[in-house]
Amino acid sequence: MNSFFEKTNYYALLCLAFSLNFPQNFLKFTLAFWFISSLFVLNFKQGKTYFNKQNIPLLLIGLLLFGRIIVSIIHNDTSSLASKLFETQLTLSFLPLILAFQLNRQFQLIKVLKIYIYGNVVSCVLLIIYFYLFRFHYISEVGPCLFPNDITNYSFKDDIYIFQTYCSNYFKHRAGIGANLSLAIGSIFYLVKKNEWNTRWKKIAISFASILILAVLYATGSRSGLISLFTILFIGVIYLYSTKNLKLLVISFASIVVLLIGLSSLKTTRPIFFNQPGSSNYQKLQNTDPRFKIWESAMEVIDQNIALGVGYSQLKPELFKKYKQNYLTIDLLEKHNTHNQFLQFTLESGIWAGILFGIILLPIYYNRKYIYLALIFSTTFTIYSLLEDSLIIINGVSIFVFFITILISSQKIPEINEPEILFE
Repeated sequence: MNSFFEKTNYYALLCLAFSLNFPQNFLKFTLAFWFISSLFVLNFKQGKTYFNKQNIPLLLIGLLLFGRIIVSIIHNDTSSLASKLFETQLTLSFLPLILAFQLNRQFQLIKVLKIYIYGNVVSCVLLIIYFYLFRFHYISEVGPCLFPNDITNYSFKDDIYIFQTYCSNYFKHRAGIGANLSLAIGSIFYLVKKNEWNTRWKKIAISFASILILAVLYATGSRSGLISLFTILFIGVIYLYSTKNLKLLVISFASIVVLLIGLSSLKTTRPIFFNQPGSSNYQKLQNTDPRFKIWESAMEVIDQNIALGVGYSQLKPELFKKYKQNYLTIDLLEKHNTHNQFLQFTLESGIWAGILFGIILLPIYYNRKYIYLALIFSTTFTIYSLLEDSLIIINGVSIFVFFITILISSQKIPEINEPEILFE
C-alpha cells in the first residue's frame, strides 16, 4: 500500500514538473494534486527531522509565514489576511510539514528534470501555435484583439512585440515564464553534465529544445528572464567545461558575450537592456520604466515603517499617496505592487520579512552534489524577486515549491548508481 501511495505521489510530482510553464488555471490543479498525494506518504517517525541542514529553509519558510500572521494581527488586518497572505501562499504553509516528514523512495531526480524540460518544450510549442492561430485570425481572441486585421503587411519584428503582450495575458506573468525557461536551460546543462543525451539523435533533439526555449524566452521580453538566462549560461559553462578544456571554456564565454551584444542591439530587445538606447542616465531610466520610481516610493514608505511595515490593508493607500507625491503617473489599480518581492514583504510586514526571504533563497543548505541546481535556482529566483512580485501568482509559488522539493528530496534519497559529480 505504501508503495502505491509513493508511486502516486511521484507521478503527481512529474505532473507538476510538466505543467510549470502552463497557464495558472491548469497549473493550480497539478500543484493541488501533488500536495494532496503528499499527505499519504508522510512519515512522522523519522526522528530528528528538523535538525537536518536541508530542512533549515523549511523552518525559515514556516517562521516567515507565522511571523507575517502575527504582524497582520498587530495591524488588525485579520480581515485582509485570507486575500493577501493565503491567496497564493497558502501552499507554502504546508510545504515545511510535507517535505520535513516526507520520504518517497520512488523519487528519481534525473527523470523529474527530464519531464520538467519536456513540459517546457511542449508549452512553448503550444504557445507558438496558439499565438499564430490568433495572429492570422483562425481563433478569436478573448478580450481586446491586439492583432492587425491586415496580414499582408506581415512583420516578424511586430510579431515579437505583440507576442510579449499576448504571452503576458496567456500565462498571467511573463516574468514567471522567463524565470522558468531560464531554469529549464540550467537543468539542460545539469543533464548534459550527467551524460544523459549521449547519442546523436538525443543530442539533436536537446539542441532543438534548447533553441526553442531560448527563442521563446527572448520573444517574451522578460527582463528578469533574460538576466537570469545569461547568468545561468555563465554558471553552466563553468559547470560543464571548467575541468575539461580551457580553450572550449574561452570560446563558450566569447559566444555568450557575442550573443548578449547581438540581442542588446536588436530593436525588439534593446529597450529590455537599455530603456533609453545609448544612454545610461538614471533620470532617463526613471522616465521610461516606472519601476525605479515605484521602488523609490516603496523605500520612502519603508523608511517610516521599518520594523513592522504598514500592514496589508494600508499598503495600497500608503503607496498611492507616495506615488502622487512623486508625480508617478501609472495605472494605480493595476500597478499598485512594488514589482519587488523583497520590498513587498518589507512593506507589508517589516524589514525582518524581506531579509528572511533573502536568507531562504541562499544555496548554502544543500550538499555539494546538488550545489549547481541550488545555485541556478537561487540566482534565478533572486533576480525574479528583485524585478517582480514573485509569490503573488500561482506560477511563481509553484516554481519555488518545485525546486525546493527536488533539492530536498534529492538529498534524502540518493540516486542509485549515480556518481558524485561536484561543481568545481
